[in-house]
Amino acid sequence: MKPSYELSDQALLRQIGERIKQERLRRDWGAEFLAQRCAISRNTLGNIEAGRSSNTLNLLAVLRELRLLDVMFSLAEPAPESPMALAAKQGSVARKRASGTRTRKPTARVKKPARGEAEW
Repeated sequence: MKPSYELSDQALLRQIGERIKQERLRRDWGAEFLAQRCAISRNTLGNIEAGRSSNTLNLLAVLRELRLLDVMFSLAEPAPESPMALAAKQGSVARKRASGTRTRKPTARVKKPARGEAEW
C-alpha cells in the first residue's frame, strides 16, 4: 500500500484500518482476540479498522501485535545530517559560494561639484 498524497487524512486512516483488518483476518484472529492481546476494547479496535480517529498508542499497540511496525520504524529513523553538520564534523565550517569567489564590481565614482558650482 503506497500512500497517496492526494487522499484526505480520513481516506488514509480508512486505508490503514483496512490493512489492519486484512492482516487480522489473514491470521484468522477474531476482533475480540486481537483487542485483548493489545489491551484495548473491541470498540477501539473497530474504530481503528473503520478508519476513525484513534489514540496513537492504541494504533501502535495493534501494529505491534500484528508485526506491522516496520512502516513506523521508517518514520522513527533519524533524518540524514545536513551538509553543514557534516562539514562541521569534518572541521571545515567555512561556507563557500557555489560559483567560486565573489568579485566586486567597480563602483562608478561621481565627481562632486566644487563649491559654488551648480549641482544640476
